[in-house]
Amino acid sequence: MNGRRLYDEIGGVDERFLQEAATYRARRKAPTWRVALIAAVLALVGALLLGTLAMSVGIAIVGGILHDALSPAPEVPEQNEEVPVSYTIASMEQTLAQRQGNMQPLDADDLRLFNGSAQLIWTDSESGEYYRVWLSDSELGDLLYLMQKDPKDISADSEQPAYRIWICFGDGTVVSPYLKADAGNAGHGQLFDYDPELELSGDLIKLIMYCVET
Repeated sequence: MNGRRLYDEIGGVDERFLQEAATYRARRKAPTWRVALIAAVLALVGALLLGTLAMSVGIAIVGGILHDALSPAPEVPEQNEEVPVSYTIASMEQTLAQRQGNMQPLDADDLRLFNGSAQLIWTDSESGEYYRVWLSDSELGDLLYLMQKDPKDISADSEQPAYRIWICFGDGTVVSPYLKADAGNAGHGQLFDYDPELELSGDLIKLIMYCVET
């Protein structure tokens, strides 16, 4: 915008000032090389300032990226992560109840205690119905080992079982994981009633659940 247009826009400026200013500019012109030099210096300074600013921003961005890359990711639990199983009498009996829901109950004549195959048999105290899963030789050996490992007497504070469990060898011999390993606690040819003497260990409960589920 030149002086005349500026004058027209703002108004109220004495006409003499405009004429004197025009006469002064015509009489005195700055050398072009000096103007060009000043402009070049100003452009250089501006470029240096912009370069410094751009470098600072770049360093900040790169620093942020490196920080994010080197920082350990937060441990977020997966939504589908399985809840650890609690190996208690209650969890074992829940497994027994779920398994027998898909099985036909047996009566005493169907137990086949002399057929040469090991089996785990259970019943609840209310129905009196029997249920069975077959055991491999290794499962039978592991069960007998855990039954004799560090037995702990059951007490009034112990979790009281609602199911009776027997392990049958296939030759007519019958024992229970709830009873101490002595001759008086072994049956032959038939299941027997009993009062629990021992607390089942977590490892034994885990193995029984495995045998029932597979």
